[in-house]
Amino acid sequence: MLKYSAIKPRVYIESTVVSYLVARLSNNPIVASRQRASQQLWEDYADRFEFVISRVVLAEIQRGNATAAQQRLEAVSQLTVLEVLPEANVLAQKLIDAGAVPLTTYSANKHWQPTLNFYRELGFEMWSFSLFLDETPMAS
Repeated sequence: MLKYSAIKPRVYIESTVVSYLVARLSNNPIVASRQRASQQLWEDYADRFEFVISRVVLAEIQRGNATAAQQRLEAVSQLTVLEVLPEANVLAQKLIDAGAVPLTTYSANKHWQPTLNFYRELGFEMWSFSLFLDETPMAS
């Protein structure tokens, strides 16, 4: 008898999610809520989705404090690392040039390239605080 297994939808995990996941709980209520959301994502949805990252994420989570970087790397050690197809680079640049993908001082535009590889697949989701929340720094 044939046995079929369900294919999990893929979710691209951006580097801020990984950082919030392993960071010490913040006193800042906005940061703390993002940390809790990242933990909830990991705890409640890891069995429903295949979390994936890119080489851009790997490079970003290696920066900073060596101990924290190691914790971030350990958190993603079992995740699939996406490869960027040349076609995705062309499409990403067209989206950026057309203003469909905003450029920021952060490397968010680089995150779009591997995610575009998954438009051919069903059920793709993206989890990134920087795409859904206003990341404009507040004046002090």
